[in-house]
Amino acid sequence: PRTSSKSPRGTTRNNSTNQMDNERGHSRCRSVDEELTHLPYEEVKPIILEEKRVVSYLLDSIPNIKSILGGMPSDWSVLLLKEGNINYTFRVQGISGGIVVKQAQSHVRVIESYPLSPSRLFFEHWFLQEFSRSIPQNIPIIHHFDQTNSVLVMELLTPHLPLRRGLMDGKMYPLMAQHMGRLLAKILFFTSSLGMSPEHHSKLIQFYSGNGAMVDLVDQFIFTWISPMQNWTPQLDEDVARVRSNPALIEKVAMLAHRYRHEHAALCHGDLHTGSIMVTADSTVIIDAEFSSYSPMGYDLGMLIGTLILSYYTHLPDAEPHFRNWIIQSIEELWNVFGDHLRHLYENHRVQDLEDGGTLDHMLRRILNDAIAYGALKLLRSIIKVACNPEWSIVPELNRASCERMALQFCEQMILQHGSFESMADIVDKLKSQ
Repeated sequence: PRTSSKSPRGTTRNNSTNQMDNERGHSRCRSVDEELTHLPYEEVKPIILEEKRVVSYLLDSIPNIKSILGGMPSDWSVLLLKEGNINYTFRVQGISGGIVVKQAQSHVRVIESYPLSPSRLFFEHWFLQEFSRSIPQNIPIIHHFDQTNSVLVMELLTPHLPLRRGLMDGKMYPLMAQHMGRLLAKILFFTSSLGMSPEHHSKLIQFYSGNGAMVDLVDQFIFTWISPMQNWTPQLDEDVARVRSNPALIEKVAMLAHRYRHEHAALCHGDLHTGSIMVTADSTVIIDAEFSSYSPMGYDLGMLIGTLILSYYTHLPDAEPHFRNWIIQSIEELWNVFGDHLRHLYENHRVQDLEDGGTLDHMLRRILNDAIAYGALKLLRSIIKVACNPEWSIVPELNRASCERMALQFCEQMILQHGSFESMADIVDKLKSQ
């Protein structure tokens, strides 16, 4: 297996600091006039890909597919992957290479009765293609995009594994937090009003409003407080009843939901949990950007922090604290690298100052509090849930309810105290004290 891959632009998949320092490479997104003319997005009725149809589709759609995969089509294997709740994803392996074929159909994969616009893959492709120019080492190579049939074909990342899977196995990735802190600072800064003209910023907000179906989905599954689709561990009935009836908590979540929908600060991945990050010891790549939207700057940070804390709680029964200590260190490093790099970008590359005489310290404090609250809500939705979170499956049945109860109490505190945090050490101390 390879440890690096050449992208079409000649860069290697290596997350070294030097490669990340070419900040001006993203001082503008694509030309507004040339690239934002797709509005409004036209709905499509895609063909339905199945395992038996994938090879013929590839042969008809990608002229160089044989050189990518190697060998003859009869040598290629196709597997429908179980991962993912929204889309259908196939792994195609050839003699000399592999690819991932992803299709968005007109419904949610795990709830076929739930309709969903296939246009989500159009926005994922736009997001990945855009940032392949400035952070190619953190983006999968795109081989093909078929807007008519909502099909995206990407490199098969190898030997990468989903960060979620590695964390479930207790593996530690010493560079992950540094990589994610820097790339998030870069993406958020250069897609905000600080890193581009007001005109361009407004047009990008308008462009991504076309992905409103995915924003609605987040509202349904993350911010909707009580839903008949939700379930939880039976031993938590009293805890869940207390949480769901807490008026102060309901008010805070309503505020967070309103800001998610209406605060169009920067372009966010939108679903940046540990299952959307592929890792090796020295490489970090983000995938699955179909939820991308303009949102508060702390939202993506929160999704990642929340699922890192989830890993912390699922390893509480471990006798050895080494892994949990690494999780805590990674959360602190993620925030510190993000804050330092955002400050560097603001001081050296801003195109306008903060509005109303605001300070960068004030903005960072706001991002911090939002990240903590959104992260806590993400963690809460792994306990009072609609879709299953595989992380909890590693907790012995004897310990599961107690671990979930501690996590739920932590979530309550973090959401209710939104606005009061001064540093990431505040939540680290609370984790350590449990």
